[in-house]
Amino acid sequence: NGFHSLETVHNGIDPFAWPANEPAASDAGSPLVVLPARLSAEKGTEALLDAVALLPESDRPRILFAGDNPRYQPALEAYAARRGLGDRVEISGWVDQARMVEIFRSADIVVTPSTYPDPFNLGNIEAMASSRPVIASAFGGGPEIVRDGETGYVVDPNNTPLFVRRLAALLGDSDLRTVMGVAGRRRVLERFTLARQ
Repeated sequence: NGFHSLETVHNGIDPFAWPANEPAASDAGSPLVVLPARLSAEKGTEALLDAVALLPESDRPRILFAGDNPRYQPALEAYAARRGLGDRVEISGWVDQARMVEIFRSADIVVTPSTYPDPFNLGNIEAMASSRPVIASAFGGGPEIVRDGETGYVVDPNNTPLFVRRLAALLGDSDLRTVMGVAGRRRVLERFTLARQ
């Protein structure tokens, strides 16, 4: 449009409101994958279920959808049941920031697989500030936030085989989750603080 001098100003957070966490201790036996968002297919809820359903049954994580949408929730629960994942899915409903801090503390992996160009999903930087690896959508702002292979992975959520591989890589390697979580926290401190914004 004729503009030649542009600067992107990313959103920021107070990283100290999202404390760095030690690696999650999976007391329930299987790792926990968290999708923090208002419930909708556009936020990647069904894409996540499709990917998890293709993992070997013994490797399937627990899934927590940290958000609400009463009109969509019955359809999501039915979809999870059809994919054979009904017993692995929990829906928290709306949560405040204090509860979200606790959820991230319990998470092994955070996913933000929006199927539309999500401009700037704050869940990415909140999870990264919490030292959690993130699998982010290739659509919208995800690739500007998550460094693929360093702080997590960037995937096209419609590319289910790739999504499965990235999930499996993180689920099967706690050291990789820790390294990516530390790198994510560092990236937030460098790039996505309120002070920088």
